Amino acid sequence: THSYLFNFNKQFPFTDLNNTLGVIYIVRDPRNVVTSFSKFLNVSIEETANFMIEGSGDGLSWTSNWSNNFNSWKIFENYKKYLLLKYEDLVNEPEITFLNVLKFIHELKNINFKLNEKKFKKVIETTKFEKMKKMEKDQGFSEAKTNEETGEKIPFFNLGPKNNWKKLLDSKTQMKLEKAFRNEMKELGYL
Repeated sequence: THSYLFNFNKQFPFTDLNNTLGVIYIVRDPRNVVTSFSKFLNVSIEETANFMIEGSGDGLSWTSNWSNNFNSWKIFENYKKYLLLKYEDLVNEPEITFLNVLKFIHELKNINFKLNEKKFKKVIETTKFEKMKKMEKDQGFSEAKTNEETGEKIPFFNLGPKNNWKKLLDSKTQMKLEKAFRNEMKELGYL
């Protein structure tokens, strides 16, 4: 889900310990999120930065803002049902990161962990960004949007690891995001 952890009202919690085995939360440097997300939304980086800072609930995915979303799921840490993954680790250390995911799931389910090397290597190989990008090009991807003005598909798998805020983001937006999310970015080692 892209939603933050909240209650629709007191009677209907979005999720809780009774209906969630655990949480694997994937976080990404918001300075890179804004450039990627603006492409996906087909709106300006400035509009996307405002969306990330102010938050939204559109009825389908209640994201809140970037920091509320990140912080909302940490309650599961108290119950040892929370694994934080950084997108950057998925890119730079996929084997170690995926191994941590598998171990976490086995711990949650209280079952012995035994690694199937062949499957493990196949998952790592078949989920590389360039493979996913090629698969989208060849077969399409259901979450890809269409540019309303041109009618062209907007690639879901756009820049991936090549999305570098240092090259793509103006200093005004950079400072705006860093100010809004300073505490969380420091906690995560992004600042």
